[in-house]
Amino acid sequence: MRTLASFDWMRFIRRCPQVPPCEVPGWEGIGLVLCSGLGYELNFLRNYKSVERLLADRLWLFSLLNAPRKLTVVAGHLDGAQQAAGFRWLDKARDHLHPGPQTHHLLYQGFWAKMVETGGLDKLRSKIR
Repeated sequence: MRTLASFDWMRFIRRCPQVPPCEVPGWEGIGLVLCSGLGYELNFLRNYKSVERLLADRLWLFSLLNAPRKLTVVAGHLDGAQQAAGFRWLDKARDHLHPGPQTHHLLYQGFWAKMVETGGLDKLRSKIR
């Protein structure tokens, strides 16, 4: 399993033909990601690998919003066993920026189903005893 520390970001970036060249003074190489459409995916992968490493000995799950943009390049680096069902926006919170109560309930159902599917509830039960 690759960890954040052992992951070679620049080699990963160079292998991505979708990354267009970009001129950013003082950011040789790094500017390729910051100026490309893959910046979203790379930032997600960095966060994912950080969480994966920090919670390596714990049960954890993640979910993705059913966004128009799919993770095409970094998808192979994710552990599908830890992915709960994606969710869709049913409503918005009062600030109109965050998911509302119905969306949170849908998200809860997806995480609960994944906990049951992966045996996570049994693992938690055994730790409580």
